[in-house]
Amino acid sequence: MVIEELLAAGAPASTHWVSDRQAGPSVLQHGTEEQRRFFLPRIAAGQCFFSIGMSEKSSGSDLASVAPVPNGPPTAGG
Repeated sequence: MVIEELLAAGAPASTHWVSDRQAGPSVLQHGTEEQRRFFLPRIAAGQCFFSIGMSEKSSGSDLASVAPVPNGPPTAGG
């Protein structure tokens, strides 16, 4: 419902992606009660935005070009 309202208001799809798909669940799972009370209603209302930055040594910010390289022996189950 939040996404539908944001899109109906003309917000670009990328505006809500990090907040409701990444930051929101992280705050919900790992945040303090005070952080949950502060951030989650603002995320749901489209009043709070987050950003993330990622960079890899061999790829820069082009995460699609990251190639996983094992750095040790396989572990059980993974």
